[in-house]
Amino acid sequence: MSKVCQQLEALLKEYIMHKEAIYNELLKRFNAGVAALEKALSDQLGAEVKVNVEEHPQFKEEWNKIKEKLDEEYGKQLEYFKNLFRKIVS
Repeated sequence: MSKVCQQLEALLKEYIMHKEAIYNELLKRFNAGVAALEKALSDQLGAEVKVNVEEHPQFKEEWNKIKEKLDEEYGKQLEYFKNLFRKIVS
């Protein structure tokens, strides 16, 4: 039982690390594209313009798609552990 718990804990840690890495990569990619937009808007308006990438609808949409796939992938593995726990307890 303790081995199963350790495996589950390892899976959850892996999920968190994987999710953070993908999120940061997506953020980096969007930030690179937004820099040109900020400069163009700043030049046009004559004032500094900052765009919060994390609030951008396209970023949110992309992140939700990625997160959904990630959750589905890890969800299958969690389902395996759930069934394993059921077998152990019964």
